[in-house]
Amino acid sequence: MAVTIGLTLLFKKSDNLAAAYGIAVSATMLMTSGLLFIAMREIWNWNLVASAAVAGVSSASMPRSSWPIP
Repeated sequence: MAVTIGLTLLFKKSDNLAAAYGIAVSATMLMTSGLLFIAMREIWNWNLVASAAVAGVSSASMPRSSWPIP
């Protein structure tokens, strides 16, 4: 509870908190795509083109979710 109150006071406006949340979600999606690429190459022995295609499609939604909606 103390952390929640501290974050609320730190960000001051809900817009700032929403922006930080959006950045965190986008970064998590990007890291997950990178780990997916590594798993496909190292564990499942996929070729480079197939791994890059699947990881690229997986991370393609990241920029759209980080743009502000007017």
